[in-house]
Amino acid sequence: MRSPRVIREVETKNGSFSPVTTARVLTTELVPGVHIDRVASMPQRVRDAVGTTLLRLTLRELFSWRFMQTDPNWGNFLFDPRSGVLCCVDFGACRDFPVSFVDPYLEMVVACARGDGEKVLTKSRELGFLTGDESREMNEAHVSAALQVGRPFSADAAEVIVDAENGSGEDAENGAENAAIPVYDFGKARRLTADVARQGKVMLEHRLTPPPEEGYSLHRRLSGAFLACIKLKARVPAAALLDEAVALWEEENGRRLGEVRKEEREKKKEGKRRGVAATATATEAAAA
Repeated sequence: MRSPRVIREVETKNGSFSPVTTARVLTTELVPGVHIDRVASMPQRVRDAVGTTLLRLTLRELFSWRFMQTDPNWGNFLFDPRSGVLCCVDFGACRDFPVSFVDPYLEMVVACARGDGEKVLTKSRELGFLTGDESREMNEAHVSAALQVGRPFSADAAEVIVDAENGSGEDAENGAENAAIPVYDFGKARRLTADVARQGKVMLEHRLTPPPEEGYSLHRRLSGAFLACIKLKARVPAAALLDEAVALWEEENGRRLGEVRKEEREKKKEGKRRGVAATATATEAAAA
């Protein structure tokens, strides 16, 4: 995966250099390739590689870089069959995401993958997707939709694909024989969007608050990545990719996902001590 090289200036006929990239204009090199929807007619190993690269990029952009290209238009990604390289060519809809959103969102994605509905509700309220006062119907629809979206990342939904030609497992990223990496077969997930849409009708009726602003662009990109994988019928080691994203997050943050920072724990302890002291003072004053 790569992005085109930025061209800052070009040489003119008289030998001087003229800028072609400015604060308002971005000029890049012309890269070869076809839109990723045309990859659907290519061999399975190619489709697996493109789907894996696209989903890995989506996770890396959000959870490591916290900066994402949020337009999932298939024409924004070019695949070069000769080099096997996928290139992102349009950056007009990029945005950053704050740590305060990314960190709990990663915890929620992990909860979705593990089928932990209670954790999904807790993190959804923390992120602002829910208020905590929703009806049972709304909570059930929200959790159901979240678990459906998280299913590709679930280890339980993965399977080891056997290559009919050589009788071995295939690594979905590079076509190498590797029976140790289970994959999620997006070719069998065509009901995914319909199932989520069905829950969406319930949520539209019972929702008490709009989703956080970050959610709109993020979910547009995530759904685009899923739809591309479904279009390609790609077999992707999605569970392993999520584990990879969590491992990178923990390495970059120096702590386990979900582990409260030491200073945050101390703040909570101090708050409790002050609360107890204030209660005791009030009780003594009332008794006097």
